[in-house]
Amino acid sequence: MAKLRQVLQQELAGLHPRLRLAQLLLWPLPANTSSHLRRAVLAGLGFDIGQGTRLLDMPTITGHKKLAQYLSIGRHCQLGTGCYFELGAPIRIGDGVVLEHQVLLMTTSHEIGLSVRRADLAYARPVTIADGARLGARSTILPGVTIGAGAVVAAGALVNKDVLPHTTVAGIPAKIVRETADSLPDHVA
Repeated sequence: MAKLRQVLQQELAGLHPRLRLAQLLLWPLPANTSSHLRRAVLAGLGFDIGQGTRLLDMPTITGHKKLAQYLSIGRHCQLGTGCYFELGAPIRIGDGVVLEHQVLLMTTSHEIGLSVRRADLAYARPVTIADGARLGARSTILPGVTIGAGAVVAAGALVNKDVLPHTTVAGIPAKIVRETADSLPDHVA
């Protein structure tokens, strides 16, 4: 019986009943509506989500630990539809960040092992998205990466290294394509 209990605990470690219930309750809401309700429900579950943040859809949130302690989203952010947060380690999102549709933030991976099993020991490293950054649609951020303040990640980019503040990166793997101005042009101000 002890062995069965241990197996069940391992297999169900990623099941978070309150989060699943919230997802089921919010599922009927169409995308691009009720963003404040989604924020309020996640905040009610203990997630740190700043005022003025808009969730255009319910993000997929996975992990094996106390999820609410591993995700922090700042004020006045916008999360597009289909975003995916894998919380094996903390994900910290600053103020004024925009995540476009289907952004993937990963915190766990595996070391490369011998030829008989390439996925060796698992590891988890935090992901940080600093204030004012913008992550383009379907961009992927890998474990341990920090996206600097005001940085732009182009759509479809795969980011496996830190991105300097106020730079734009693109490609697979992402490389700097230009520095981004820190101030608005005169015609926008």
